[in-house]
Amino acid sequence: MNEWLDFRRPRGGVTFIAVLFAFAGAVLPFVGETWFERYVCPIFVPLGIGLWLKHSWARWTMFTLLVVSMLIALLLLCLQGFSGRIVVRMLVSASMLYSLWDWDVYPEDDSKITLAPADD
Repeated sequence: MNEWLDFRRPRGGVTFIAVLFAFAGAVLPFVGETWFERYVCPIFVPLGIGLWLKHSWARWTMFTLLVVSMLIALLLLCLQGFSGRIVVRMLVSASMLYSLWDWDVYPEDDSKITLAPADD
């Protein structure tokens, strides 16, 4: 179950995070206009793929990037004053952090995996 190439879809909000970052990393370098979009966003492709394949290095790298993103947003909130864009950025980062922290990558037994509701 804990294999290098486990192609099963990750559970929880991690599926959305993995697809979002892989897509952003694949598209933004070609359509983006800033140096960040051209040179930093390609790093998101292996992170998204690593999350999909349930690798711990991708989980902790994403966790670190999201914490740094929240700290920068908090600093900007203190320096520039209240901004709805910064607050939304902090809330989205906090939601992704919670999804990564709460993610039970490999449950102890497969009985915790439910594909459809049980009919009684």
